Amino acid sequence: MSELVAFIGVGNMGCPMAESLMKSGKKIKVFDVSKKMTQIAKEKNLEVIEHLNDLITNDVTTVITMLPEGKHSKEVFMGDNGIYFLGSILIISLIYEHNIFKSIKYADQIFLLLILPGYDLLRLTSTRIYKGKNAFYGDRNHIHHLLINRFSLSKTNIILILLAILPIFLFSFIGINFFVVLTIFTFIYFLLILKLFNFNFG
Repeated sequence: MSELVAFIGVGNMGCPMAESLMKSGKKIKVFDVSKKMTQIAKEKNLEVIEHLNDLITNDVTTVITMLPEGKHSKEVFMGDNGIYFLGSILIISLIYEHNIFKSIKYADQIFLLLILPGYDLLRLTSTRIYKGKNAFYGDRNHIHHLLINRFSLSKTNIILILLAILPIFLFSFIGINFFVVLTIFTFIYFLLILKLFNFNFG
């Protein structure tokens, strides 16, 4: 299979690089928010993708970013509101806390603290694959997107905080069995998702 390179940003540096790779035999497709830059890319016979979500497909082997400022790179690599970076920090902090300070006594507690983003990841990944899309395809079907379509930002944050602390509260402070807590949260999460989708698409 021939190598397919995706370029994000084809300005003064990105466009010559993409053109050079194309001339060397690589298959190239590019994206840029600037209409002027995409027009120049088209004139150089580069394949221009109109929407960023359509750029990263299963057949892409390499992604190159050539962006003008650090803030643009941050948006690409750290995701929606930096959620990937913040999620990584949270996971590392919880594992460090469990192993070093020992105030988190059970690994079950770490699992329950991460169950909300975990369920959301599982739901979105399986949905995208079922629809024939790349598992990393960007969309606005995350639970926080669905909530904010219906509620204000402050109400959305309150709901997310309650959902996040509910499992650990039931397990650590009320003393409910882990699997019972898992069952309760699973029911609440998917019931909420169904109601939110009914609101958006009903």
